[in-house]
Amino acid sequence: MQSLSHELHSSKLDYLGVVAAVRGFCSEFSKQHKVSIAFTDSNVPGNLSKEVSLCLFRVAQDALHNAVKYSGVSQFMVELRGTAGEVQLEVRDAGAGFDVEETKKSRGLGLVSMQERMHLLHGTLSVESQRGMGTKVLAVVPLAVEGSASSESGRPNQIASLTEMS
Repeated sequence: MQSLSHELHSSKLDYLGVVAAVRGFCSEFSKQHKVSIAFTDSNVPGNLSKEVSLCLFRVAQDALHNAVKYSGVSQFMVELRGTAGEVQLEVRDAGAGFDVEETKKSRGLGLVSMQERMHLLHGTLSVESQRGMGTKVLAVVPLAVEGSASSESGRPNQIASLTEMS
């Protein structure tokens, strides 16, 4: 059932774009888990590559699953925004929080999966959290710049470094 659901979301990505797909996921997820998710978007380019859209969508899914599972709260915020040269996804809660460094050592909470996805697109993933103070996951994907060096696939390279902030 979950596999089928993921395939349907990929269709939304292909036909409606990342904003509609993430908005739809937030709506369905909030009903399924009986939580409230405030979704906002601003200035997200409509012509994002399938790779960038899928990456942001999957990071949103992972971050929300983790937030619902571990935060202890029922209200969450998801924001997609385009800025000069990049697209940002932010997932935030005001819940239990956790020790980011300790979690990195145990390689838990799906952080590795999210980091790997972002790394493939030369993006960054930062996780800010403190016990009792909530958690903020911020994924940033640089947009290709016209006239930049091309990769083997013929698409422009997207350049940034993978960083982890705590």
